[in-house]
Amino acid sequence: MGKNNNLRHIRCIRLSSSFALRRRKGKRSRPFRCCPYIKVSVRLLATNPENASTPDHGDFNDTPENASITQILSAGKISENPESDKLYNLFADPHVLNNPGTHKYQGEWNQLDHIVVSGNLIDKNSLMHVVPGSNRIFMPPFLLTDDKTWHGKRPFRTYYGFKYEGGYSDHLPLITDFLLSLPNKD
Repeated sequence: MGKNNNLRHIRCIRLSSSFALRRRKGKRSRPFRCCPYIKVSVRLLATNPENASTPDHGDFNDTPENASITQILSAGKISENPESDKLYNLFADPHVLNNPGTHKYQGEWNQLDHIVVSGNLIDKNSLMHVVPGSNRIFMPPFLLTDDKTWHGKRPFRTYYGFKYEGGYSDHLPLITDFLLSLPNKD
């Protein structure tokens, strides 16, 4: 198989996180549970030219305003002029979300799931970047069920306490579109 010299190699390293549970009674979860590891990993990968695009996603079990996201991970809102060595939380701005959160607990929706990317994935001049305005919470009717206790809807879970419901998850999934631009064959 011949080598195609017209294509630039892009490597995307994807990290997936699921942080420890938040405590509702007693002490709240500490913001330094796993974020330093994620922060160092993403920054090292982003500064390495071979590994330029670095998204991290998952259940951080903290909201965009919590110290674990804003101070330790240092992931801010999307910027018009992103810096490649900084981190951006694609779901930090509640005004762009189509739902008040991805997780409902005791009648309250929270945005506990995030997609954090390095700045070069927001830069529209990069060969691979986030499509502006494509960030959304995936919430088709089959992923939701009636919330009989707190009213409205809630995610259709596999288990609700010890009761098997046969659903999917207690968190709604996130969607972000990425555009991969291939150079011209000139």
